[in-house]
Amino acid sequence: MADGENNGSNKVKLLSRLAQWTVENLSFNDSRRSDAFKIGIWKWCLIVDNEDTKFSIRLVPDPNCITEDKQPIAKIMIHLDCTGSIDSHYVSPVYEKLFKTEKECIWHVEPVSRSSVRIEVKFLNLKISNSNDITSPLIWSDDSLPWDYTSKITLCSISRMFQESIHTDVTIETLDGSLKAHKAVLASSSPVFKQIFLDDLEEKQSSTIKIEDMSTDACSALLEYMYGTIKQDNFLKHRLPLLAAADKYNLQDLRKCCEEMLMEDIDSSNVFERLQEAWKYKLNDLVEDCFIYLFDFGKVHDLREELDDFFLHADRELLLEFFKESAAAT
Repeated sequence: MADGENNGSNKVKLLSRLAQWTVENLSFNDSRRSDAFKIGIWKWCLIVDNEDTKFSIRLVPDPNCITEDKQPIAKIMIHLDCTGSIDSHYVSPVYEKLFKTEKECIWHVEPVSRSSVRIEVKFLNLKISNSNDITSPLIWSDDSLPWDYTSKITLCSISRMFQESIHTDVTIETLDGSLKAHKAVLASSSPVFKQIFLDDLEEKQSSTIKIEDMSTDACSALLEYMYGTIKQDNFLKHRLPLLAAADKYNLQDLRKCCEEMLMEDIDSSNVFERLQEAWKYKLNDLVEDCFIYLFDFGKVHDLREELDDFFLHADRELLLEFFKESAAAT
C-alpha cells in the first residue's frame, strides 16, 4: 500500500503529551504516514515503514514550524503494540535530541506481518533551542515566563522576605513543624485567610495559624506559590496537597494550575488516583482526560488489578459515571 492511502486511519489521538496512532492491516513493504498533530508549538507526524528486515517508526517535525530561534529538543519514549497472528509489545529507549528542519527520530524493531499496530509517543520533555545555544523549557515553568526586568526584581525581593523571614508577622504551625510568613501576603492571596485575620480573635492575638493537615514541605510550597516564587519541580512534587489547599483556602488560580499540571502526565500508574481526585474536587477537564486515557486510548483493558481496587474504593456517583463512559465507548 502506498504512503498516504487509507486516510481514514491516519488520525492521531492526543492527550496532553501523549500521541497515539493505530494503523490497521499493515503488511510487508507497507508504508503509512499519519495526519499532522500538534505537541507544544510544533506540528509533527509519524511515518511507519514495514520492510522485509525491519519495522521503522519515524517521528518527523513539520519543517514549516521550525525556525532558527525555535528548534525543538524533544525527550520521548515510544510504545508499540502489535496484534495479529502473534501479539507483541515493544518499548523504545528514551530518546532526547534536537530536531532541525531535516531531522527526525527513527526506531527499528523486527518486521510485523498483517498486523494492527498501535504506536504511542510520550513526550517526556520539550524544549526550545535557538541559534545562540540557549535552551528554555516549553512545558510550564516559572523560569520561562516572560517577566520584564522590574518584575524579576520585585519577585526576588518578595522571595527574600519569605526565605529570610524579613519582618514576618505570622507563624504557621504545620503537621511537623512551623513556618514564618506575612499576613498581608496570605490575606491578599486567599479570602479565607483574609477572613481569619479579621474574625479570629485568638489568631489575631497570638499571630499563629494552624495548618495541621499539611507537612512543612507542602506548606512551604503553598507559601512559595503565594509569594510567586515556586519552582516547577517543587510544584510537581506537591501537586496533590496544593490542590487540597487550593480548595480549602479558595485559591482559584492555584486550583486551575494544579488541574493543568495533573493533566500533563496521566499514565497507567496514576490514572485512577487522578480520576478520584478530579471527581472529589470537581475538576471536570481532568475527569474528561482520565476517561479519554482509559477508554479512547484503550488503557482500561491493561489495568485489571487497578480497576478492581478502583471499584472497591471509588465514590458511588463516580462509578456510575465510569460505567456510562464504558458503555459509550463500546
